[in-house]
Amino acid sequence: MRPGTRGLSFGTAAGTIGHGGSCVPPPCSNAGSHVVNSNAPMPPADDPADHLPRRPPEPDAADCCGEGCVRCVYDVHEDALERYQRALQAWHARHPSA
Repeated sequence: MRPGTRGLSFGTAAGTIGHGGSCVPPPCSNAGSHVVNSNAPMPPADDPADHLPRRPPEPDAADCCGEGCVRCVYDVHEDALERYQRALQAWHARHPSA
């Protein structure tokens, strides 16, 4: 459980409490855009398809059930941030003038 949750179970938009203990994070709006495959060939620096990685969005407080899940949505977000940082470093290495 993350600081500030105090063991509370946040309601959903429908007004229900918790979610029955199945801790599945909501789909990421930029899923896959920040994953780095070290075996993939590196695109050239002038490739228009080589976009700057987008930072994963912060989970909303309502996304956490507050039940102390092993893989809390905040843990999933921290993993996504680590992947984003690696992808951003790789992008900057390909685009040193940016």
